[in-house]
Formats: sequence, C-alpha cells, structure tokens
Amino acid sequence: AYAGTEGFTAPDDEIGPANDIWSFGCLIVYLWSGMPPPDDWVGEPAPKVMLEDISRKVNQKRRLAPMSLPLVDLASRCFNVDAEDRPTATRLLAH
Repeated sequence: AYAGTEGFTAPDDEIGPANDIWSFGCLIVYLWSGMPPPDDWVGEPAPKVMLEDISRKVNQKRRLAPMSLPLVDLASRCFNVDAEDRPTATRLLAH
C-alpha cells in the first residue's frame, strides 16, 4: 500500500512512473484552474471529456480562458486509464 493525494492518484494500484504521469496531468489541471481535480475522475474512460468537464466547472466559477488545445492534448495523454498506454516522461517532453 502507498499514500497519495486523492484526485492525483491513478486508478491502477501499481507504484511507478506511469502513476507519476497521471499525477503530472492532474498537476497541469491544478496549475491552470487553481482547483484540484475532482476525486471522482478515477476510472473515467475519456480523458478529454474529463478535461472538458473541469474546464466547464472552472469557467463557471472563475471565468478563465478555455484550456488551450495543446495543453488539453498534453494533459489528456496523461489520463489514460490503462497505465501501459500513458506516455513516458521523455515522450511528454517531446510534445
């Protein structure tokens, strides 16, 4: 078992780099929105739907500009439910 911040923890139970990538995606959302990701994201099948949802909720509260498409693409790559499908940090740096 390990400890992690709810909302930043990947849906899989393995400790490793793929979970760090999920958390990085959460950090992107947090830095853009000023709000932590909702705890109920775990297990969602469509990362872009999650990002659109948080964008809509944040815009209702804070009236921020929409998340740019490159930022949505970068973050959504981090939110693959299957850890095997998440990019490595090296691949994200090449984005």
